[in-house]
Amino acid sequence: LGLAVSLGKTTRVWRGFPIIYILMIFGIIPLLLLGLSSLFTQDSKGFTVLGSLLVVFIILVIIYIVYKWKRGGLKESIVEGFEA
Repeated sequence: LGLAVSLGKTTRVWRGFPIIYILMIFGIIPLLLLGLSSLFTQDSKGFTVLGSLLVVFIILVIIYIVYKWKRGGLKESIVEGFEA
């Protein structure tokens, strides 16, 4: 429920957010995950290794973003950017 309130506050700050959110959550991210999963269903070992490397890279990027969000001031800089 708290996330819904946060999304509502974001839409008040920037009116284009709902469109970007819907395109990302229901369009771009599922297509990327479908493409990534198709790498593992190929019969080639090279595609499986590529998929594994991409999964590790994505996990590292997510860890970095969460760290910057919690400790690095990313949240404050994004909020300031929307308010400016």
